Amino acid sequence: MTPVRGCLVVLLLVLLCPPQGPLLGLVSAQDVADTKTDLDARHVEGDEAVDVDNGEEKRASGEEGEEESDNEDETDEQEADNEDWEAEEEDAEEEDQVQETTNEEEDVEDEAAEEEDEDKASDNDRDEDAGEEEADEDAEAAAENEEQAATEAEEEAEEEDDDVTEGEEEAEEEDDDVTEGEETDESESEEPAKNQDGTSEEEGAINELRFRSGSLCSVCAICEMHIVNLKKGLTLEQAMANPQGIAVLGFFINATEDAAPSEPWSVLTSYLTNITGTEARVNNTISINDLIGSVDFTKFYRYMGSLTTPNCTEAVVWTVFHEPINIGKNLIQRFPLKTGLTNVYRPIQNLNNRQVFATFLPASHPWCYDHCVYSPSHWNLLPQSSCDGNRQSPVNIQTQNVVMDKHLDAFTYTNFDNKKAIKHITNTGHTVECSLNENVVEVSGGGLEYSYSTLQLHFHWGTAQDPGSEHTVDSKRYPMEMHIVSKRKDLTLDAALRTPNGLAVLGFFIETNPTSSLSVTNGWKILTNHLSAIQNISSEVEVTEELSIDDLLGNVNRAAYYRYNGSLTTPSCNEAVVWTVFKESVKVDQNLMKCLVLAALVCALIPGVHCVAETVEWCYDAPACNDTTWAVTFPAFCNGTRQSPINIVSASAKPNSNLTAFTFQNYNNKSALQLIQNTHHTVRVSLGSGVNISGGDLSESYDSLQFHLHWGNGSSVPGSEHTVDGKRFPMELHIVNTKSRYNGNTTLASEDPNGIAAFGFLIEVMPGNATGQPEAWRNLTSYLTNITNSGDSVSMAPGISLDDLLVGVNHTKYYRYLGSLTTPDCNEAVVWTVFKDSIKVSKDLMKRLALTALAVCALLPSVFGVTVDWCYHRPSCNHSTWPSIAPSHCNGVRQSPINIDTASAKPNSSLIPFTFQNYSNTSALKKILNTGRTVKVYFESGVRISGGDLSESYDSLQFHLHWGNGSSVPGSEHTVDGKSYPMELHIVNCKSSYEKNTTLAIADPSGLAALGFFIEVMPGNETGQPEAWRVLTSYLTNIKYGGDSVLMKPGISLDDLLVGVDRTKYYRYHGSLTTPNCNEAVVWTVFKDSIKVSKDLIDLFSTTVHVSNSSSPFMINTYRSVQAAQEVTTQPASRSSSSTTCYSLGLMVLSLALGKI
Repeated sequence: MTPVRGCLVVLLLVLLCPPQGPLLGLVSAQDVADTKTDLDARHVEGDEAVDVDNGEEKRASGEEGEEESDNEDETDEQEADNEDWEAEEEDAEEEDQVQETTNEEEDVEDEAAEEEDEDKASDNDRDEDAGEEEADEDAEAAAENEEQAATEAEEEAEEEDDDVTEGEEEAEEEDDDVTEGEETDESESEEPAKNQDGTSEEEGAINELRFRSGSLCSVCAICEMHIVNLKKGLTLEQAMANPQGIAVLGFFINATEDAAPSEPWSVLTSYLTNITGTEARVNNTISINDLIGSVDFTKFYRYMGSLTTPNCTEAVVWTVFHEPINIGKNLIQRFPLKTGLTNVYRPIQNLNNRQVFATFLPASHPWCYDHCVYSPSHWNLLPQSSCDGNRQSPVNIQTQNVVMDKHLDAFTYTNFDNKKAIKHITNTGHTVECSLNENVVEVSGGGLEYSYSTLQLHFHWGTAQDPGSEHTVDSKRYPMEMHIVSKRKDLTLDAALRTPNGLAVLGFFIETNPTSSLSVTNGWKILTNHLSAIQNISSEVEVTEELSIDDLLGNVNRAAYYRYNGSLTTPSCNEAVVWTVFKESVKVDQNLMKCLVLAALVCALIPGVHCVAETVEWCYDAPACNDTTWAVTFPAFCNGTRQSPINIVSASAKPNSNLTAFTFQNYNNKSALQLIQNTHHTVRVSLGSGVNISGGDLSESYDSLQFHLHWGNGSSVPGSEHTVDGKRFPMELHIVNTKSRYNGNTTLASEDPNGIAAFGFLIEVMPGNATGQPEAWRNLTSYLTNITNSGDSVSMAPGISLDDLLVGVNHTKYYRYLGSLTTPDCNEAVVWTVFKDSIKVSKDLMKRLALTALAVCALLPSVFGVTVDWCYHRPSCNHSTWPSIAPSHCNGVRQSPINIDTASAKPNSSLIPFTFQNYSNTSALKKILNTGRTVKVYFESGVRISGGDLSESYDSLQFHLHWGNGSSVPGSEHTVDGKSYPMELHIVNCKSSYEKNTTLAIADPSGLAALGFFIEVMPGNETGQPEAWRVLTSYLTNIKYGGDSVLMKPGISLDDLLVGVDRTKYYRYHGSLTTPNCNEAVVWTVFKDSIKVSKDLIDLFSTTVHVSNSSSPFMINTYRSVQAAQEVTTQPASRSSSSTTCYSLGLMVLSLALGKI
C-alpha cells in the first residue's frame, strides 16, 4: 500500500527476548492473526529500553508563539488546549505524590496475589473463585485510603479546569484510581503479574512498553502507529544487520470528530510531555489490543523496507494493516500540543522494483496481462475467481491425442454475413472488442446442444517477435487469435456464466499472408481504420461502414475444428465455455495485422502507438516507436539494402557527366507555398500545382508536392539527416517530388524504384550577428506560432517562393544516389539529390524554427504538453520514470518542486512587491480545461506581472492546480519545512518579449515565472467558501473527462481566487517546470500565506474530474515529489516588535515635549 502522506505517531514496542521469543519475527497472515491473542497481556516494567530508530528524534523548540496561527479561532483553540494541558500537568504532579504513598500498599497486594496463586494450585474451580474474591477484598481494603486520596486530588483538578472533555476525565480517573489487582511493586517484582489466561508476562508477553511522543498537524485526519519487533534470538545490533531482522506493524489512525471516547488512548496521552528523553511507566492500565481495537488482523499489506528514521537501516519486514484505528480528534491533538513535535513523518519513498503483497483484494481491483500485481499467475486471488479450476482455458491441442467425434457436424451461422451486425469497436483496456447488435447473430449445430446468441468478438495478440494466440496446436503459437463469444439463447448472461455449457466460443487463428482475399483485406481495413479513434481505455467508436463477421473470416474452412469444454480465458475464468478451435487460420495482409497489433497494443501496452488509416505510427523520441524499432515494425523496407540517409564521403564520390543542370518550374512563384502544417513529426509546406522539376539526369519530369524539415536542437545540436564527411548540419530541408505520370499519387510512386525524387538542402547558421535573415525565412518562421498543436495547419499568404528560401545555393552542384524515404515505411523508391552548398539562416531564426518546431513535433515539448507518455497514476509513467522518459531536463540540477527550509532562506532586499495588471479583471478567466493531468484555466490577453525582482514584465498565460486526495491526503508540490498542503495553484507567466511563445521561453533560464500559492482547508465548518472558489469549482462537472473544456463566464477574477494572501511576502528560487520535459527555465515565487478554501470545495477536485473517460480513475495525487534543495531567498525580516515599540514611545515623548513648548 502506498504510505499515507500525512502525520505520524510512532509507538515503539521493544522486547528483551523472553523465553517464548519476540512478539513478531517474520510473519505469515496466520501468524499476524494469532498474535492478537498475545497482545491482550498487561505490561510489566522492564529494566532497559531499546532504541531501534538509531537516531535522534527531531523536536520543535517548544517556545511559545513560534508558530503563527492563520486565524484567531485557531489561536483561541490552541490556547484553550494549552490551558487543558497545563491543568493535566498539575493533575499528573498530584498523581505522582499520591502514587508515592501507594508503594507500601502494593506490597500488601503482592502478598495477597501470592496467596491467591497457592489457592489456585490446590483448590477446585469454586475454591479458586472464592480465593480470588478474598484476595480482591484484601487488596481493596489495603488500597482504600489511597483511593480516597486519589479521588480528592481528581476533584481538585476538575475545579481548576472545567473544560476537560469527558474522555479526558475518564483517563484522569483511571490514572488516579489504582485498578484493583493490577498494582505492582516498582522495586520488587517477586512474581510476575498474571494474564487473563493465567500465564505470566515473562512467558510470552511484552516486557516493556516505551512510548515516544509522535507528531500530528494542528488539525490532523490521518496518523500512523508503528509497533517494532526484533527477530527472536538477535540483539538490536544483529537485527539491524539482518535484512529481515526487524518486523514493524503499521496501523493507520483516523482522527474523527464523532469517534466514541477511548479510555486506552486517554490514558496513553495523559503521559505525554514536551521534555526530551522523559519516560513514563504505564503501570498496567492498558494493553496493545486496547489501543488497536477491532482492526482486522487478516487484512494487511507486506513489503521489504527500512526504518523510517536515520540511519534508515534496510532491515525491516513491513506489515501495514488495511483497516485504520478510529480515535477522537481531541485525543489525537494531544500529541503535538503536549510534545511540541510537529510533522514527524518521512516523505513517501520509491519502491525501486520492490513488490507490495496483500492478503486481500478489493472487488474492483484491476487485472492485467503484464506489469501489474494481478497478472495471470495471480488471477486466482481475485474475488469470485475460478482461475485455479480444473477445466481452465486456453490449452495446447495435441493433435495425436485428439479423439474423433462423429457428432461434430457443420455449424449453422445466422447473420454472420449481416453487414450491419457489428455495432461498436471498443478499447476495453485489455483488448479490442467488437460488440454486435443484440439478437441478430446466432450460431448452432456443430455438436452444440443449444442455439447460442452471439454477443461480441475480440482479439488476442503478442508482438512481432513473440506471437500471441492463446491456444496452441502441437505447441505452435500463431500471431493472433480471434474469439467469437456467444451465450445460450435460453439463459441470461449471468446464468450462462454459471452454467457448464452456458457459453460457446469460436476461436480462429490469424496469421499473415500477402495474398489474402480481397474480402478479408477490405474487412480488416475497415476494422483497423477505426483503431486510431480508440486510443484511450474504454473509448468506443461506432461502425458506420458495412462490415460483417464473414468479412473478417473470409473463406476459412469452418468444417474442420477441435472441441473441448473449458473456461473464459480472462478473469473470472468461469468454467462455462464450450470451445471450438478451428484448424485452418484466417490469412490477413501483414500490414493490416501489424496495424491491428500495434494499434491494439495502445490498449494499455504501448501508449502512444496507433494506426492512422493503413499506416503504423512511428516516432523519433519514444523508445517504443523511435528509429531503432523501425526495422522491426516496418520490416518490408526499413531493414532494406538501400536505406537513407547516408554519410556522403566526398572523396569517394564518383564523377558522373550525366548530372546536368535542373530545370525548376514555378520555383520563383510567390504563390506556390499554400499550406503549412504541423504533422506531429515535422513542419510541412504543401505546394500548389504547376511546380515541377526536370533535368539533372532524371528519367522524366517530377511534380514538386511539398517540402519539410529535419533538425536537432537549435544550432547547438545539429539535426540534418545526411552528413558530409561525417559533418552534421543544424537542419535539412527536403523537397519531395513524384513522377508526373503518377499525378501526385505517392502510393504508386513509392512502388517504383525511382518514383520519387527528393532534394536535400543542408542549412547552417549565417556568419556574423545578423538577425531575421533571410527575409523569406523570417516570413516562414512567423507561421510557426499558429501551428503549435499536432495537426494544426494554416494557409500561407502569397509573398515568398521556393527560390527565396533556397537563396545562396548553386543548384548545379550536388551529390546523387539511390535510396529510400527516411521515415517509415522507408520505401526504397527515391532518387536522392543532396546539394553541396548550404542555405545560410541567421541564428535567431534557426533557434525559433528549431525550438518551436521541436516543441510542435514532440521533440522539445512546450509548457502546454508533451507527447512523452507521462502521468501521475501509472507506475509505467509516473514521476519516478520522468528522468528516464524525459532525460534532457527531468534529471537536471535545478529541478522543481523543492522543500523550502525557512531557516535557510537568505534575505534579499531586491524582492520588492509585484505589480499585478488585470488581476482584478472579472472577465480575464477565459476557458477551463481538463488536461487529463490537471485542471487548467486560460487567461485573456493583457494579464501580466512585473516587479518582484523580475528582469522584465511577464505575460500571465494560465493557472493550473496540483492536489492529493481530497483534504485528507495533501498534494501540494512545494513543501515548507516539510509540511505539505492539500493543494497548490500555479500561475504560469512568460517573458513579454517572447510574445507568449513558450517554446522560446523554455530555452531561456528565466523565460518563465511561476507563482505558487498554497491552498489549505478553511477553519470551521464553512461550506462553499470563498464565493470565487465556489464559482470556479462549479465548472468541474462540465469538464469531468480528459480533454473536456468549457468557456468561463465573466464574474470572478484572479484577485478573487487569491483572497487572503499577502503578496508582498514570498520565497524565491530558480527551478524548473514540475512536469516533463521539466525545463529548467523557471523563476519560482512561492507565497508564504495560503489561500483558505472550505473542505467541501477542495474535495471536489479529487471526486469529480477523471483522467480520461468515465471508466478511468479520478484524478488524484497530481503532484511531483520534492527534488533536491535549491538556494532560496526571501525578504529581509522587518524590524522587531521591541524596536517598533521603542520608536513609538519615542514619538510619544517627542509629542509630549512639543506640547509643552
